[in-house]
Amino acid sequence: FIRWQMPQKKMNGTSSQLTCILKDVSSSFDVKIEELSSAKRTRYISDVRTIYCYRAKLLTGASTKKIGELINRSHSAIVIMIKKFHEVKEIQELYNKVY
Repeated sequence: FIRWQMPQKKMNGTSSQLTCILKDVSSSFDVKIEELSSAKRTRYISDVRTIYCYRAKLLTGASTKKIGELINRSHSAIVIMIKKFHEVKEIQELYNKVY
């Protein structure tokens, strides 16, 4: 297993890159991709979903619409999740444990 490496510059946010980030986040936090795409709202799954959104935006600069398509969320939900990442310390601590 090779961990996704931080690129020197932002990528263009293709679907394959977003899929790679989704797989990395899913395996790193031991959550199935199907759970991230589902309507489940348990705290842990919601936090991991938030981390995926943050990482996808950070690494690719992809549009929020494109990021949301992989996890069945609207672009406004993605914007809210990225904002939530910056506001909630517990999510940042969870992120820092892995990345």
